[in-house]
Amino acid sequence: MSEGVALGNAQSQRLVDKLGNACLAFATELTLAREREQGFIETISSQQNRSKRGRSFTEDLRAEENLGALFFSPSKINRAKALQAAKDEEKELEAQNKLLSARDRATRKAQKEAEVRQRREDRAARAAAMKALQKAKRQQQREAKEIQRRLETESTVLCTAGTRRVPARPACGRHVDPLERVALPFLQHC
Repeated sequence: MSEGVALGNAQSQRLVDKLGNACLAFATELTLAREREQGFIETISSQQNRSKRGRSFTEDLRAEENLGALFFSPSKINRAKALQAAKDEEKELEAQNKLLSARDRATRKAQKEAEVRQRREDRAARAAAMKALQKAKRQQQREAKEIQRRLETESTVLCTAGTRRVPARPACGRHVDPLERVALPFLQHC
């Protein structure tokens, strides 16, 4: 049995060694692929940077006259300076336009935010006014119900007794019962 265990351990060890070598090979291939990819990325970015630089003014002069060789005379130098100045002016105008459009966007954004804030405040004010109005309306309804209830109790008492009961007034004479003002016309119909 010990021979079987030893044989099994040897086979396991060989299998572990093979797996370790395979992992090492894959790790190496991965590292090389990453390096290759980095090289490709650098090449592409350098080519893009080169194409962004643009042509020099001498190449522009060559393109105008379809010449391979370019001889500089004073008139060509002046023309080249004029071309360069025009390019510089164009770049400056483009930069100014970008700046103006950025300012316009910022202004529109601030204006829009102010409008949103104003609408939010107006909505909150309308909601508060509506809430106050509803509260006042409920209070008025409660008072009307209370007056109605008092009138009904007064009218039943007066109609059943046959005599008009006058509420007691304070000695100062300043107090006037609001129900008395409302109840008098109603009681005359009983």
